[in-house]
Amino acid sequence: MRTADTSATLFLAFVVLIFGSTTAFAQEVPRWEVGPTISLHKFNADDSNSYFGIGGRGVLNFSRIFGAEVQYAHTSRSSQYDDTSTFFESDDQLTANLKTTWRPQSVRWINPFGLSGMGVTRYSFHLDSSTPYSFALPPHESWFALRLGGGAEIVPHPQIAIRLEVSNLMTYIPAQFAPCNHCDVPAYWSHRWDASVSLMVRLGTIRKSVK
Repeated sequence: MRTADTSATLFLAFVVLIFGSTTAFAQEVPRWEVGPTISLHKFNADDSNSYFGIGGRGVLNFSRIFGAEVQYAHTSRSSQYDDTSTFFESDDQLTANLKTTWRPQSVRWINPFGLSGMGVTRYSFHLDSSTPYSFALPPHESWFALRLGGGAEIVPHPQIAIRLEVSNLMTYIPAQFAPCNHCDVPAYWSHRWDASVSLMVRLGTIRKSVK
């Protein structure tokens, strides 16, 4: 009987500890958030296929609502042009964003957020061919980009968050001259939808529960 009472007491203490820490944790906002990212995006707006990329992001929170972040993603692919040539392409994204997060008290585990920012995208191209071949594009191109998106943070632990995000990466492609057909390609904005998942480590605290 004493063993049963002791077990029940320990179980009750464990439940109180878990729920007590959860209530306190629900009122806390981390100062820093860093973690790796797996992304899924296209190389251009007309691409019918999406490709996986890897990268990371870091966030500095100023308050319960506002924070600043830097995110990076890299994607590469290869395709066979003919029996003698292979295209190798890579895409790098680097943007700085303003992040706005809603942390509702009634839903302790999910934080919706929105973000907007700007940065650059770098497109790299290489042709591996066993025969002489000339290509009009330079091997590297860097373009100005804007990002607008949002998502949700799932917070199963005070120091860990799983972040789901969908964003529109708007890249400004400047006017180019195409020697192959002797015509000018006008400048335009390319829109690409990116989806990503991040495992964020939460460090420090800027606000705690006053309960």
